[in-house]
Amino acid sequence: MPPLPEPLRICAVCPNPCRSALGATAGPPESRLPSAMAYLCYAIAHGHLPPRADVVRSLRDLDAVRVCQERCVYGYRIADDIAAFTAGLSVEASDAA
Repeated sequence: MPPLPEPLRICAVCPNPCRSALGATAGPPESRLPSAMAYLCYAIAHGHLPPRADVVRSLRDLDAVRVCQERCVYGYRIADDIAAFTAGLSVEASDAA
């Protein structure tokens, strides 16, 4: 298991002020925002969630994260941290179709 970058731990509990980067449109679902994606990484790193193929595939869809990170009040490059974390995972088979 790769180590969890510290910015992901902080982002996982952040209230998402970065979502303002998405404008007034509906935007992506809450599950695609940086804090949700960072929390998935946190859950995997701490053994609460196995790194199943479907979860890791979701973590690699970083389009909304890249848009939001431009407004990160901490200046974190969360998309890069998520990509680095998932690159080091040994992916388990998924039951999801």
